[in-house]
Amino acid sequence: MRYLFLFLAFWPFTSWSQDSTFQFRGKVLDAQQQAIPGATLRLMKDSLVLKGTTASADGSFQWAGLPAGHYQVLVTALSYETLQQSIQLSESVTGFIITLKPAKSTELKEVTVAGKRPLMEHELDKTIINVDAMLSSASSHSLDILEKTPGVSVDQDGTIRLNGMSSVTVYVDGRPTYLSGRDLLDYLKSLPGGTLDRLELMTNPSTKYDAAGGAIINIRLKKNRLKGMNGNAALGYNQGWTTRMNHSVSLNYNQKKVSLTSTLSYSKDANQSREFFDRTITDEAGNPIQKVQLQNRSWLQGHAFMARLGLDYTLSQKTSLGFLINYTNNPKREGLTYASNSFSTQLDSTGRGSVTGTSDRYNLGTNLHVLHQFNTKGHELSADVNYITYHTQAFQSIENQKIDNFYQANFQYQLPAFLSIYSAKTDYTYPFPKGLIEAGAKWSFIRNDNDYRYLQMVDNQLLVDDRKSNHFIYDERIAAAYLNARKTLGRWQMQGGLRLEQTLMSGHQLANREWEESRFSRNYVSLFPNAYLSYKLDSTGTNSLILSASRRINRPGYNQLNPFLFYRDNYSYSTGNPNLKPAFIQQVELKFQHKQSWGLSAQYSRFRDIFFESTEAQGDIFISRSANVAIGQLMSLNPYLNLNPASWWMANLSGSLVRLSIMNTVLYGEKVDSQLLTGRINLQNQFKITKSWSAELSAMYSGPSINGQVHLKSRYSLNAGVQKKLWKDKASIRVNAEDVFRTWIQRDYIQSLRQADQYHEMRMDTRRIGLAFTYRFGKESRKRGKVDTAEEEKGRVN
Repeated sequence: MRYLFLFLAFWPFTSWSQDSTFQFRGKVLDAQQQAIPGATLRLMKDSLVLKGTTASADGSFQWAGLPAGHYQVLVTALSYETLQQSIQLSESVTGFIITLKPAKSTELKEVTVAGKRPLMEHELDKTIINVDAMLSSASSHSLDILEKTPGVSVDQDGTIRLNGMSSVTVYVDGRPTYLSGRDLLDYLKSLPGGTLDRLELMTNPSTKYDAAGGAIINIRLKKNRLKGMNGNAALGYNQGWTTRMNHSVSLNYNQKKVSLTSTLSYSKDANQSREFFDRTITDEAGNPIQKVQLQNRSWLQGHAFMARLGLDYTLSQKTSLGFLINYTNNPKREGLTYASNSFSTQLDSTGRGSVTGTSDRYNLGTNLHVLHQFNTKGHELSADVNYITYHTQAFQSIENQKIDNFYQANFQYQLPAFLSIYSAKTDYTYPFPKGLIEAGAKWSFIRNDNDYRYLQMVDNQLLVDDRKSNHFIYDERIAAAYLNARKTLGRWQMQGGLRLEQTLMSGHQLANREWEESRFSRNYVSLFPNAYLSYKLDSTGTNSLILSASRRINRPGYNQLNPFLFYRDNYSYSTGNPNLKPAFIQQVELKFQHKQSWGLSAQYSRFRDIFFESTEAQGDIFISRSANVAIGQLMSLNPYLNLNPASWWMANLSGSLVRLSIMNTVLYGEKVDSQLLTGRINLQNQFKITKSWSAELSAMYSGPSINGQVHLKSRYSLNAGVQKKLWKDKASIRVNAEDVFRTWIQRDYIQSLRQADQYHEMRMDTRRIGLAFTYRFGKESRKRGKVDTAEEEKGRVN
């Protein structure tokens, strides 16, 4: 609650400025005095863009907090001539009318984009990554794009980090995916890069969002709100050790009250990795008594088919209704072969084995949403109902052999999994002069049902071994309510909110012939405050300071609670932890921003009961499971710099300097006390060679990092690409090279293992050549009338 006190403490000192600034409100109309929704307006002073906005459904726009002076307003709209108009502001202006003349053709057969969106855009509450600015995006899937995103990293176990923070929640179009770990990675691989519009990175989300996760990555998919029938297609081919493909086509129809969007995509995923493990087992005095060396080779081949259909219908001028349905099918095959050598004073035994598996995942998501707008602009009520289901049928066959000991074992896993998600929410927004109030409620129910069976080969027959099988059902119910308020006073902008969440969770392991039934449950209520304060250091808003603070929660993934013991090789197992507790996060961020040119943020986060993948050595067997650690903290400095060294050259440099600490605790009888200072640098250069030719050159460096007991060494990569635009910019061909020198190699070692040490190295299929073709088709003219769906409206007021 101290963050709210900080918020209130600043309020009295802001009233001095509210009388020295003015409002500027008006409408954008055509020659027949009809509204032009979606028109883009820029407010400029001495050729410097101060603010930008978009005309609403009735053509209205507004700016607040403007000091007296002379300004220019630049207005652009598809099918209309561009207009620049001067105004002298000495008092608040309302009812200002801007009239645009039609262009020579009101139905344009093509659209010429004068400028290219930059890779990164920085707003007060989030950083936007424009995916199309990455030349490799069309030939990649979404996970590849995330790994190349400044500030984002992806660990081998599926942990996604933002500026060093491991508790990241992934959204798609403003809705949580409810997935984590390997399940989340598989889903992101099924989403072609050609379907992505932008990524929104939020390190301190408002109380409007779920409290789960210390940070949020919101993936926005491409949408087209132009009149008539139009669409785009992307074909992507990617070759390394293996072949990957990412193809998608989107078709949109907008006419009068109906807006229809559809997407079809196909992805082929393939990968190979080569791993080496060097393990040393010691006695209590630390003297080596055994060494185990493992060489693993794994492979994966998969396909993903995705269909997405959305319909929005305008019931009246104030009310719209829509639905969205999404279906994904993701079958794959994967395998691993290993060879092992075990030594004491000499070679004692050798072994070999293999794991082969198949899986087939079906995902169905449905959404129904409604939006009602009241008389006042921005005064609205929206509601969403969602049902999502993930169904996986998986099968694995394992063959092991220790040659010198004449030991052989063959067994299989049957791994069906069912995940069902129900959620409903409502949001209310009430604007008032220079501010707004938001309130809402949400309810969700999640059931994860895993019926894992271990089958042993006995006398050439596969028999279920109940001692090594389990049927685990996890239920989670979350009820939430929030209140958020925002106020602008001169150069100050303040926002504060409070979110209340009640969590009821339960785990149920069903009985079989070997195990008795067992249950666990938890019920807790938590408050999550959020405060935000910004100040413009000059009258034009060129320089700004932003201070934000929040409390959030990181809940365990569903499978992290399942106690099933899962085999990897003769010396490696993994299991869940039913005793895993949620982690609570308190974080503060101070950010300075100079236009879009450069900025610097400082962040401090403190974690209680943080959990990470831990390893316990039981002789020469290593068992991995998630475990809680008492306290951890993270401090980071995150600068960015956007440069134009020449008219044909744009450069973006971003990085982070991170201090990560895990406080003194004991894990499996060993002290864990990790301290690390590390950094990350991303550099992207974009070159305009001619009007139709462009290129990019990017480099990425990731310094050493820690994930609990695991210490990862630094690595780097270099990527390059070139693009040729065709057919009056309606199409393009892109060629790109990833990890040119094959330097993105993971090397790590495990500390704090009782009587054991491990070094690990993994080389993956990272050096690749990609080829992509994109094409935009159909007539493109602006649809007149109400074009915003419920999701777009809600995204505006984050």
